[in-house]
Amino acid sequence: MIITKLTLKNFLAHDNTQVEFSPSGITAIIGENGSGKTSILEGIMFALFGKSSKGNQIDLIKWGRNKALVELEFIKNGTTYKIVRELDKKGRTVSSTALLYRIESGRQVLERQKNLKQELPKITGISEKTFLNSILIRQGEIEGFIKQKPADREKTIEEILDLHMYAKLLEKYADKRKNYEKQLEILKTEKVDKQSLEDQIKTITDQINQLETVLNQLTQEKQSLEQQLNQTEEKINQYSLLENEKRLLETKIDNIEQKIEEINKKIKEIEGLKQQLPELQEKVKQLQDIEKHYEKLKNLENLYIKLSHVEKDLEEIQKKIEFKQKFQPIYQDITQKQDQLKQISQEIIRLEKIKGEIEQLEKQLKEKQKDLATKKQKYDQIVKQLLHYYSKFQQLFLNPFMIDEHINQNRYKMENLSKELDKVKQEKADIEAEGKQLKEKLSNLSSIHGDCPTCGRPLEEHQKEELINEINKVLEEKRNKHKQLTQKQKEIEEELKKQKEIEQLLNQLKPIYDSIKEVEKEISTYESKIKAKQHQIKDLDLLKSQKEDIEKFILSHSQDFGYYQKILQENLEEIKQKLIEEQNMILKDIESIGLKVEPLQIKQEISEASNKIQQLKPFNDSYNQILPKLKEEDSLERQLQESENTKTQLENQLNDIEEKLKDLDIEKFKEEKEKIKAQIEEKNKEISEKNQQLGHLKGQKSILEDGLKKAEEQEERIEHLSGKVKKYYKVENAIQQIQKLLKQNAMYNLPKITEEIFNRFGFNQFINLKFSEKYDIVLTANTVSSSNVEVNIDALSGGQRVALSIALRLAIAKLLNEKADFLILDEPTIFLDDERKKELVDLFGELKESNFIKQLIITTHDEELEGWANVIYKVKDGSVELIS
Repeated sequence: MIITKLTLKNFLAHDNTQVEFSPSGITAIIGENGSGKTSILEGIMFALFGKSSKGNQIDLIKWGRNKALVELEFIKNGTTYKIVRELDKKGRTVSSTALLYRIESGRQVLERQKNLKQELPKITGISEKTFLNSILIRQGEIEGFIKQKPADREKTIEEILDLHMYAKLLEKYADKRKNYEKQLEILKTEKVDKQSLEDQIKTITDQINQLETVLNQLTQEKQSLEQQLNQTEEKINQYSLLENEKRLLETKIDNIEQKIEEINKKIKEIEGLKQQLPELQEKVKQLQDIEKHYEKLKNLENLYIKLSHVEKDLEEIQKKIEFKQKFQPIYQDITQKQDQLKQISQEIIRLEKIKGEIEQLEKQLKEKQKDLATKKQKYDQIVKQLLHYYSKFQQLFLNPFMIDEHINQNRYKMENLSKELDKVKQEKADIEAEGKQLKEKLSNLSSIHGDCPTCGRPLEEHQKEELINEINKVLEEKRNKHKQLTQKQKEIEEELKKQKEIEQLLNQLKPIYDSIKEVEKEISTYESKIKAKQHQIKDLDLLKSQKEDIEKFILSHSQDFGYYQKILQENLEEIKQKLIEEQNMILKDIESIGLKVEPLQIKQEISEASNKIQQLKPFNDSYNQILPKLKEEDSLERQLQESENTKTQLENQLNDIEEKLKDLDIEKFKEEKEKIKAQIEEKNKEISEKNQQLGHLKGQKSILEDGLKKAEEQEERIEHLSGKVKKYYKVENAIQQIQKLLKQNAMYNLPKITEEIFNRFGFNQFINLKFSEKYDIVLTANTVSSSNVEVNIDALSGGQRVALSIALRLAIAKLLNEKADFLILDEPTIFLDDERKKELVDLFGELKESNFIKQLIITTHDEELEGWANVIYKVKDGSVELIS
């Protein structure tokens, strides 16, 4: 993996920084302490793992900013990738997003947006552990591993190999195995005798089989008795059926005899009626003649009544004709006034509706006026609050439209104050960083004797005193400047706070003013509408008076008007002509009846005829009753013959049934039935006793079988737990073997790989590197004598120690199967004297020339590295400048 480009926006000390790294060789990032060099390395780490040594994510966003962006481009296996991480601050919380793109032909293609923490190391081939222990060498840690005590070095290697994880696994599996052993011990103490249970089950099974055989035999005997009982009951039922049939036949014979008696009685009655028939026929003829005369009288009476009605109708029609001629002019006048009334009423309704609309508009107008007063009061209150800050806001009482101008002035002033505040804070931060460096230099100058701690040249006492005085003088200037900036920061913050309060009030005032303008516009609209509608209803009272006069006139003639409308629909002349024609027809019908009876005598004639009819009606009723009875005579003769034949058949059936009953001995059958029932009861008793015994035995067997099942489950559980215990013993042993093998592998391969890399740095005078059992690092020097000499690492030169440290870090990466193509070193030359610094720089040159490490990224405040660097950046106050 090779890093190609890093972009930082609002990240730590950087506003907008872009660094392009040399794909091979050395990229040097040079700058003083506090300039922002290390922030670049933190950006690389944050892009790869979403973490930083600078604290929480909220601390990574540059002060005064709400968002930060980090982009890292790298090449892996010929493919270019870009990691994009963003931080978004809201209050005291920070949200983060992370995306991975693949760059193809200058176009970004989204590769991953989820689980980047797990997926990214698979693509880069570098885990966080490898990065921290092998690739990134922090300030002052270049020789950290070889400077450790052997015990600490052993602990570090164990952590790198994750041996502590195996220890936890070992403890976990041991706890599980002990738990299973406890369960196994408890089960063994509670073990049940399985063979004893099986023997008891066999004995009870034999007893159950014997009982079931006896029960089957008793059941068969019972079934045989039940069959005999059914046969006996069938014979008893047969006797009962014959008895019932006999009683039914006797009842039928009695009914037939009663019917024959009734038929004979009816035949005798018909013979008596035949003698009354001649007299009744004569009376019926007299009744028919009188009824015909009565009908003519009734027709004549109806015609006289009809004639009277027609004459009355003719008289009424004549009156209507005369009224119609008299009322016609008045009717026309009323019709005209009704049309006029309809038009006036419609106009009154329309004007009343407008009047209602005026009332509603006046009500709404009052509400708007009240709302306007409230808004103006609120507006005045806010302006009074603004006057506490500046008197210029007095003009808002007279010229509210200047609100927007004040808002713009406030916004412009706040932006300038914010920029000025950021500038002051940055100046303070720079002064604090510079002060810290000056204090460190002062401390170093006060505590050393001889050479300069920075350049290493001899330092005279008077020069030392001059330097101290000069630094103290600069420090005092920095303190005064810092104090002034602090006071200025306080003043700006107070003014900014005041402007924010003004901004809040102006933001409240703007919508209120807009609302006031809107309400005033609405009030003007309402007033215009009310005035227009009031002009429309000016004639309403006059119209109401006209309506009242017309209604009085119509009401005074309402009765005659209604009567006239009714007769107007009638064709009076046509009706009169029809009545005259009807009168003539009635007179003709009276003449055609042929009776010379006057209208005044007609009722008497009808009464006399009616009395005669009532006298003769009983004879007619008797005649009508006799006729149907005479017609029944032949039918009754037939019924009599059929009934006598049916009686004979029923008597023959009755004789047959009485013969069958004599043949059946009912008492014998009843006695046999009781005897069989007693025998069945006895069998049921025996079967019940045997079933009770059988149920008891089956219950015992079920209990024993449950016990046997539990015993079998117990055996299976013991076997299962025993297997688990053996399994966990094997797992524990395997983990211990893995720990041992990993440790042995590290003890063998780590020195071997380190030696190979160390020799490639050009230190061929050492032929062997090894770890002792106590993790001491020992080198064997190649001498001209026959015996080789063991060399402790403390005896190595500065360059050799640095080379060995780097070789160890690269060996650790290879041991973890994560070979790194680049190294990152933060201030590797700090605290080194000139000789060791030169050795280290020469070593970096050798690494570059040999191409053993493809890419080196180094931050430093020394410029000695510039001769070896392919790309040089200088950093100052968070700004990066490309030098070459």
